[in-house]
Amino acid sequence: MAKRKLVWAGSDTPLTALQQAASEKTDESGNVPEVLRVYRDMPQALTDRMVLEGAGIQCYLFDENIVRLDWLWSNLLGGVKLVVRKKDVEESERLLRQSVPEVFDLEGEGQYEQPKCPKCGSMNVSFEGLMKRVAGAGLFLGLPITVKMKGWNCNSCEYQWGVETQRKDRNATKIEK
Repeated sequence: MAKRKLVWAGSDTPLTALQQAASEKTDESGNVPEVLRVYRDMPQALTDRMVLEGAGIQCYLFDENIVRLDWLWSNLLGGVKLVVRKKDVEESERLLRQSVPEVFDLEGEGQYEQPKCPKCGSMNVSFEGLMKRVAGAGLFLGLPITVKMKGWNCNSCEYQWGVETQRKDRNATKIEK
C-alpha cells in the first residue's frame, strides 16, 4: 500500500478495537456468533461440530482450514474454535456435555458395547493408536512417520492391550451375564 501511496482507513485504529468490532458483527438473522469451545486437535472439534449439526444447530469451525493444512499452527492460532449463534449456546453446551452411553443399539446389528480399559475401566480408548515416541522423532526429523500400535490403548492410564485380550474380556463378561 505504501508503494502505491494508498492509506488504509483503519491504520489509526488500535488492533484490539478492530478485533472487538469483528467479534460484534452479526449474521443475517441478527444473532451474534460466539466461540463455544476451543480445540487443539481436529478430531474432537469435528466430532462436536457433527453432534451440533445433527441436532439442527448451525455452527462452524474457525481456523479449521489453516489447521488442516499444517496442524502445528494450531497452537499459534489459539486452536480451532467452535462457533455457534449466541441464542444456541445453552442448548449446544447441554448437547456436548452428554456422556457416551456404554451400550446402545445399532440398526440391524443388535447391541454394541463400548470397549473399556481392563485396567482402569475408562471408555477413552483407541484402537491402533500412533506410537508417540516414533511420531515425535519423525516430527523432529521433519519426516511424517506414522507407526501404529497393534491393539488397544487407554488414553486415560496409557495401558496397552492386544486384540486377543479384548476378545477374552468380552467373552468373560458375556459368560458372567
